[in-house]
Amino acid sequence: MPTTYPVAFPDIAGAVMRPARFRLSDTVSMLLTNSGVTSHARVATPVWTLSLGVDFETVQAEEDFDRFIQSVRDALGSVIVGQYGVFCRPRNHSSGMPNASAADTTGLVASTEGLTVDIVDVDPNLSLAEADLVGFEKDGARGLGILQEASPPGSSSRTLTLRPAPRGPAFAAGATVRFVDPKLKMRIAAASYSPATGYFGSASLDLVEVAI
Repeated sequence: MPTTYPVAFPDIAGAVMRPARFRLSDTVSMLLTNSGVTSHARVATPVWTLSLGVDFETVQAEEDFDRFIQSVRDALGSVIVGQYGVFCRPRNHSSGMPNASAADTTGLVASTEGLTVDIVDVDPNLSLAEADLVGFEKDGARGLGILQEASPPGSSSRTLTLRPAPRGPAFAAGATVRFVDPKLKMRIAAASYSPATGYFGSASLDLVEVAI
């Protein structure tokens, strides 16, 4: 049966994903002028990346994971991934057991303007802090932004300032907003897959955001 995209990483017995976090790759050029002033210029659009490590407890797990990677690495489809081994939740809700006001909270984008987004239908007790990750989903597209500023708790409507704001169609009115375990569509980066060598080894690969 042909593979249908996007696909998720399979749950393979004996394959253990190491903890990982989304990282923003931002390429900036620096130039020192004759007057001693350093100028900075962004030379590429910032993209989210994820480096994954997988430890294998059985030879069968190594083989099954390698078969999966080989089946999707050269295809045009994407792989939906999230966080592995760690909670991804607002900083003010991250200690101890998951906090219901964060874990059960999603929102709906009412409007967007530049780096600012107005959202509705959120839990009034949700407390957001600078550098929290905010995910957006619409019509199958995914996006991720870093919170710079948010209006205070106590209301089901919030205004968020994101820097950078998500790219693509997910950052638009009508999108669903997720504050816990946001996901992205990502591709396996070219030549990044390093398979396990020997018995009970480890594999690694890098993923890069697909803003569609």
